[in-house]
Amino acid sequence: MLDIQGHTLGETNELLSLETSGDHRAVVVAMAQQAARSLHIFTRDLDHALYDSPEFEAAAFDLVRTGQYARIHILVQDSSGAMRRGHRLINLAQRLSSKVEIRKPIAEYADINRAFFVADEAGYVSRQLADRYEGMANFSDRLTARDMVGFFNEVWERSQQDSQLRRLHL
Repeated sequence: MLDIQGHTLGETNELLSLETSGDHRAVVVAMAQQAARSLHIFTRDLDHALYDSPEFEAAAFDLVRTGQYARIHILVQDSSGAMRRGHRLINLAQRLSSKVEIRKPIAEYADINRAFFVADEAGYVSRQLADRYEGMANFSDRLTARDMVGFFNEVWERSQQDSQLRRLHL
């Protein structure tokens, strides 16, 4: 099991090799718990193993509740499975739509098979192949994190709200 005890977002500059969904989940939860401003999530399907836990939901909720300008932006290529399962992040985005926003990339970006998570533009988790749990993480690599956020923002600006995720008020 990966030991991240003592790793601090924005301070601990150590490249970590992640090999399992448990490793990834531990790091994204730890980073989300320490984040003060933003989370950027680029995912194919809202990765149930990483982002649909009570711990991650609580960290995300605390971030947007306590930070006046805190935001969570999520780009998801296919939300249908997550919708069927009642994913916690979808529910959070529907409840706090001004703070948590989910968009779907345009077709030009549909074939990208990578996944990443960036906290406060300082720490990141990255997988070159979104369907495999082999990746890297660093709690304090601002240069790499900013490059990821730059790419994320490029896709974000050209994306659209996912019509499947709209809450119907009756």
